[in-house]
Amino acid sequence: MTISRLTRSAMAGVLMLSLAHAQATSYTVTALGTLGGDYSAAASINDHGVITGQSSLAGNVQHRAFIYQNGTMTDLGLPGDNSRGNAINNLNQIVGTTFVPGGSPFQPRGFLYSQGTVTDLGTLGGASTYANGINHAAQVVGTSDPGDAVGTAFIYQHGSMVAIPAGNGSTSSEASAINDHGAVTGRGSTETSLTPFVYDNGILTILRDAQGQVPLGAGADINNAGVVTGSARFAGSTRTSAFLYENGVVRSIGSLGGNWSSGASLNERGEVVGASTLADGSIHNAFFYSHATGMLNLNDLIDAGSGWVLSDATSINEAGQIVGSGLYNGVQRAYLLSPVPEPASLALACVGAWMAWTRARRAKGPIAEPLCPSSQ
Repeated sequence: MTISRLTRSAMAGVLMLSLAHAQATSYTVTALGTLGGDYSAAASINDHGVITGQSSLAGNVQHRAFIYQNGTMTDLGLPGDNSRGNAINNLNQIVGTTFVPGGSPFQPRGFLYSQGTVTDLGTLGGASTYANGINHAAQVVGTSDPGDAVGTAFIYQHGSMVAIPAGNGSTSSEASAINDHGAVTGRGSTETSLTPFVYDNGILTILRDAQGQVPLGAGADINNAGVVTGSARFAGSTRTSAFLYENGVVRSIGSLGGNWSSGASLNERGEVVGASTLADGSIHNAFFYSHATGMLNLNDLIDAGSGWVLSDATSINEAGQIVGSGLYNGVQRAYLLSPVPEPASLALACVGAWMAWTRARRAKGPIAEPLCPSSQ
């Protein structure tokens, strides 16, 4: 049996259609456990599924930064009793903050963890630093005290820390994330305002809505297309809303019915995760947002009998895996959500297997026909 050019074209069309519509309709939940205590929270996941965050040790007095991979959570072993991993790149390099003796009574210091080696990032002249984001080139961003106890956004690379100008009259600033092109997002602030920004190649852009107004807010994450998510209060509104900044305009992406929502992370497809209150004002619920689906409550996309209430979603990778924290049987724990593909994705796998079988059959003669996966 041979396969015609028309048949190959039709199958290619099915492949493309299946791929375009492959989308998670539900998720499995994995509890990440703890370092011996009762608390854990996941902050960031890379494209290999490696995770960082914070967990309590036995006794629940010390809280330590961790790396989670291959089903195991490991203490990073940082100096100080308390630390937190905030972001991880695809080289498994982690940045965050550790609290060392000094100050009142502990001093926050930003760190870079790479292959078991810990680097103190230093400061802009003062005593404290918070490291918030890292890209695949190991450029780090955060905020540091330049000596006057006022936080200033920075970029750290090649062992050097450089301040980012705040702009818009801001007296302090913080950088939250950096993409692989070196574009940074964060916020500038005064005593009465917060200003979301993007800093790219020496140019500071203040984010504005369609009317040219600057919302009261902060950028939380930026992808390689320069799309930003975060949270903001728009002119004339009393609500704080998760937003997307794309095509030069910042806009609200709504909420789960409540008066507050915040975007925490987005991937290259522009899919956003974060947290929102519900219409009844109840505790935060984790959300997923895409242009196709709008904002969805992630608690509606997991097994209702799982024992989980997902409070917040903090990071999403290119495979659509999501991490965050929630209540697991009433105790706060870190979680990993893994998407369960809808039947279209199974059809894609079936068509691919059948095409491979046809090529092999033509080359080698009769062989067993592949079994298509079931969507049941």
